[in-house]
Amino acid sequence: MNTVYAKEIVTRIRAATRILLVMHRRPDPDSIGSAAAMGEFLNLNGIAHNYYCVTSVPSDIQHFGIDQKDILTSDTIKQAVYNFDLIITFDAGDLKHAGLDEIPRLRPAGFAQVDHKRPRPFMINFDHHATNAQFGDLNIVEVVCASTTELLYRFFEALRFPISARMSAYLLSGLLVDTDHFFNPATTASSLEVAGAMMSKGVTLTELRQFLFEQRGMKSLKLIGEVLSRLYRHPRYNIAITYLTEEDIERHGVSDQ
Repeated sequence: MNTVYAKEIVTRIRAATRILLVMHRRPDPDSIGSAAAMGEFLNLNGIAHNYYCVTSVPSDIQHFGIDQKDILTSDTIKQAVYNFDLIITFDAGDLKHAGLDEIPRLRPAGFAQVDHKRPRPFMINFDHHATNAQFGDLNIVEVVCASTTELLYRFFEALRFPISARMSAYLLSGLLVDTDHFFNPATTASSLEVAGAMMSKGVTLTELRQFLFEQRGMKSLKLIGEVLSRLYRHPRYNIAITYLTEEDIERHGVSDQ
């Protein structure tokens, strides 16, 4: 990451009295891991913060060091957002994905309608997708990164901040999921380098893989069964096809992961 951007971000963080860390709707380990790593960074620097997710979060989110009581919901965010002077989003493509589109003062059209007694929070947008809508006041979007957690690692690296073993586990979780355990085309020499740096802190791939990929609850297994029941072979191209819808995810009560 550009050192100038990293210094601007940390300046904004240190000037803030309270920070809101935003995970995207139905958050996956990349969004959760990024928010958790930033939360740990704020903890180590004594900076007050809360988390926000417009949808429910996975029941095992406590493994990322995030307490459910510290997560704001869609019922409380519209008023609570005025208590924050900095908002940081992680892995969200646009305001709707971040669950912030229903807050008029955060929408681009509402920028001119600022209550000067309660100024609009400054927003930093961390993402690695080329489709990102650049909705923040400061947009840190680096498509060369395989995950947003890899981007967060580059941020801490630019600051020369000593990343703890706990932060390493959070960051590596997002990288593992977004690269399908280093099997998909998103895997790069850079992502492998980051993984190696995280593992040097004592994080093991075996333990993370068991937690992220192999511990399936009943809801997830039922969803997998339903998706597999739709499997069919395309006669012309001789490939197997199935599909998964947002309605499926909501009906079974599971996360995008």
